[in-house]
Amino acid sequence: MKLFVYEHITSGALIDESLPDSLAHEGNQMLLAIIGDFTQLANLELTILRDVRLQSLSEFNHHCDIIKDTASFQDKYAQAVNQADFILLIAPETNNILSNLQRDLHDAKATVLGCKIQATALCSDKYHCYKTLISSSINTPETLMASDFSATSFDADNGYIVKPYDGAGCIDTQSITNKHNLLYWLANSEPDILNPLIIQAKKLGESLSLSLLYSEQDVVVLAINQQHIKQQQGEIHFTGSTVNADISNIFSLSQAYTLAMEVHQAIAGLWGLVGIDIIVNDSEVSVIDINPRVTSSYIGLHQSIGLNPAELLLTMNNQSIADLPVITQRLPIEVSL
Repeated sequence: MKLFVYEHITSGALIDESLPDSLAHEGNQMLLAIIGDFTQLANLELTILRDVRLQSLSEFNHHCDIIKDTASFQDKYAQAVNQADFILLIAPETNNILSNLQRDLHDAKATVLGCKIQATALCSDKYHCYKTLISSSINTPETLMASDFSATSFDADNGYIVKPYDGAGCIDTQSITNKHNLLYWLANSEPDILNPLIIQAKKLGESLSLSLLYSEQDVVVLAINQQHIKQQQGEIHFTGSTVNADISNIFSLSQAYTLAMEVHQAIAGLWGLVGIDIIVNDSEVSVIDINPRVTSSYIGLHQSIGLNPAELLLTMNNQSIADLPVITQRLPIEVSL
């Protein structure tokens, strides 16, 4: 079997641009973990693309095309797609990068080990995802497009979160303490700055994420992760996570499974490795984001559960989710970004 693992930031797709340091570091760590897992499997030929500015990954048994310019990227990308039996995408939702890649691959009749295009597109638009969750009675913070916010809009007791409607992770995310400050910020911002932003009611509690493996009908909870979030001068930063943190007193595996299935029923087409960000407190569980892709918690997943997540994905694809082994180990593993 031939597999093409495409990590967008490190692939050479940005060869004519400066690499974004934080995203390149995170993408590289995810790529290393995934390649490490897939290269443990028999009868699999693995291909990646690699930006010439990055260190080579010679420790793994795989085929790597080094990208030096746009022409070589386009040529090697098309070649890898044409030769692959399956493709695994690692890319941000920002600017529809992930959903556009999926559409192009669908047009090329390639088989992607991931969510359906419609699910990726919906989850990439945080405002429409909010409306979908609300219509399915799934608790999520009240959300408005920033351009629609006014003095008569909702009050939030704990302040507001402002972020891109199509953002990935905590990129360009800020916390504003009250409506007065928010209205001042809005009044002094240009329309082209506001248009791509949403405003959410800020939720207090424990920031968690779920690492999930979805089939068409069911889901396996691979991990419940404690997210490490820090705030500096109003800006929110994600610095890593504790994979399978010891937090069963806060949020249990049964609760995680129930919520994951509710989301599955609300959003058609979720499949493969998916992440859900939530905030949990004594009174409620709030869904913050749904990530229709591999997330950074994957980095510590194999060590945490003692099973190869890449093998689980392929087994589910080739057989069924019912054929997966039971997870009997959930060790807390630190992932730092």
